Amino acid sequence: MTQVELQMQTKQMTGNGVQGAAQFNANGIAQNLVYVRETPAADLMTSGLIPADAKINPVHKYFVLCAADGRPLAVLDNRDLAFAAAREHDMLPVSVH
Repeated sequence: MTQVELQMQTKQMTGNGVQGAAQFNANGIAQNLVYVRETPAADLMTSGLIPADAKINPVHKYFVLCAADGRPLAVLDNRDLAFAAAREHDMLPVSVH
């Protein structure tokens, strides 16, 4: 599988009307900040982010794109692609270790 993009929720990612530069709320947190987190395949299946019967490589690295509040937005099999997808939707991606 070259790309696993199972849960891209474009409306959630762009529905806040943020375009271009970061918009900040009263707490100073960017409204369009998203986190890219490496996640093992087993965790994706047990968390329900992907269907239990999905055929994925259990040793491959996958990356979950999460909103600032922790909501998963997308699952991708390439870190650079996760960052590119976020930027394509006017999000500010940061890495989480």
